[in-house]
Amino acid sequence: MWGLQSFKIMKDQVGSYENIGCTQRDLQNYSRHLKELIKDSDADMFIENFRRKHEMNHSFFYDYEADSEGKLKCVFWADGICRKNYSLFGDVISFDTTYRTNKYSMIFAPFTGINNHRQSITFGAALLSDETEESFVWLFEAFLKAMGGHKPILIITDQDQAMTNAVEEVFKGSSHRFCMWHILKKLSEKVGGSLNENKSFMNCLKSCIWNSESSEEFEGKWNNIISDYKLEQNGWLSKMYGLRSMWIPAYFKDTFMAGIMRTTSRSESENSFFGNYLNKNLTLVEFWMRFDSALEAQRHKELLADNDTLHSNPELKMHMDLEKHGREVYTHENFYIFQKELWSACVDCGIEGTKKKGENLLFSILDNVVVNGTKVSKHREVVYHVSNNIAHCSCKMFDSEGIPCRHILFVLKGRGFSEIPSHYIVNRWTKLATSRPVFDCDGNVLEACSKFESERTLVSKAWAQLFKCMHMAGTNKEKLLLIYNEGCSIEQKMSKMKSDIVSRPLDEVEALIGVNVPEKIEVLPPKPSHTKGSGKRIKGGKEKAMEHAQRSLRQCQTCKKYATHDSRNCPTKSSS
Repeated sequence: MWGLQSFKIMKDQVGSYENIGCTQRDLQNYSRHLKELIKDSDADMFIENFRRKHEMNHSFFYDYEADSEGKLKCVFWADGICRKNYSLFGDVISFDTTYRTNKYSMIFAPFTGINNHRQSITFGAALLSDETEESFVWLFEAFLKAMGGHKPILIITDQDQAMTNAVEEVFKGSSHRFCMWHILKKLSEKVGGSLNENKSFMNCLKSCIWNSESSEEFEGKWNNIISDYKLEQNGWLSKMYGLRSMWIPAYFKDTFMAGIMRTTSRSESENSFFGNYLNKNLTLVEFWMRFDSALEAQRHKELLADNDTLHSNPELKMHMDLEKHGREVYTHENFYIFQKELWSACVDCGIEGTKKKGENLLFSILDNVVVNGTKVSKHREVVYHVSNNIAHCSCKMFDSEGIPCRHILFVLKGRGFSEIPSHYIVNRWTKLATSRPVFDCDGNVLEACSKFESERTLVSKAWAQLFKCMHMAGTNKEKLLLIYNEGCSIEQKMSKMKSDIVSRPLDEVEALIGVNVPEKIEVLPPKPSHTKGSGKRIKGGKEKAMEHAQRSLRQCQTCKKYATHDSRNCPTKSSS
């Protein structure tokens, strides 16, 4: 648990290795001692930790199942902040499974969303012993129970068939799409080494995937690529073409995506984020402590963004009333997207014509956009409803992103609007998105466990105060001596406070974990799972493609080059 990585994290927190107060070996010994004390109590203490959290604050939700032998089979949990975030930002969720995060090889399955700063947030998490449809159905039903039965508008997963079946059964009415990152990660392997290194092919394919604006445009481009690069016999590409409505953005531009498919890196960054805290050697108790630290780091980043939004203003480019209003309403990240669209409305868009269509106005707009480094003119149509000031654009950016596009802003600007109409202000992107209190079905306020959080907050405040004093002192000898002397005085007082307490190693462990080692074990540790993430490291698609390309070449003993020939038919023999 406490390896080099943990030691580095502690060094970053206290300033230097000298300030940690122990060596890396001390931490490793402590970890070994912790594992010995926990032993078969691991799963029981893991679940007991959740029981205590629920007792402290009923907004903490958990559920679990054990098999016929009493061994932990699956568990799901979500604290009050997770559940509050889901009530605010749960319209779009990404569900992914990650391996090698604990010693039992249980599958770690977090539910991820996007907050009003477009940062990744966690709605809840689970550990599963297998990846069967039954396990996923249990998990999704537990998730919905925690979230008051409210289903997301959209759920994004990988292509696992058991997972897909479970989504169809539990999340009826929700749109289901496949994660672009998982698909493109396989691309390099599936097309082979030569095409993987072919920049022209990759650029054409990615442009086809990302820049196609209609299903017809995508299908035309795709078929041309398949024909040009002679890929008619590639089974994987044929299969992905058959599933195109599940992952190609052109097929669901009118579905709200919250920007989650604007890039493929959301799943990758989340896997990497939790990977910085978790590893395959952790007990469940250690796993929880690491997960809790990761969640705290995630939320600290969110607090920093909240503070930045509250106490600073992005720079204006045009000093227009619409731009000023956008700055007042949106968080910084969303304002920058809005500002870019408003800038393009002023610089890149022009009117081609206006027609009256019943009580509505139809605007034809020419948009000069840059695609793959080339300036291209695109025609857009905006239908403007005069009665309620609502406009609909053929590009459908607002439908999928929740930010008005340049074409709608071009119309609003032309009609003299000084503020963004309320219809176009999606609450999840605003500064005030998290300001209202949220209650669950039982009337509990969804918030952090007060006792637990107050202790954590006090620790953070104590460190912050110490760092503030050190910053104020700088290199001033007199001020540094003041801090040192006060520190010595505090140390003496704390030593006296502990002098009457006889501490056992077990007491320290229980204080660290927050629960007691049980005398009677109710939940046994899980059986080691054998999943597709177990065993050897899984190689990426690009790595596999490169290895395959190298395997197809042999070193010729005559010319010493790697090629498809050998010494028997080496070209240098015939030329000599």
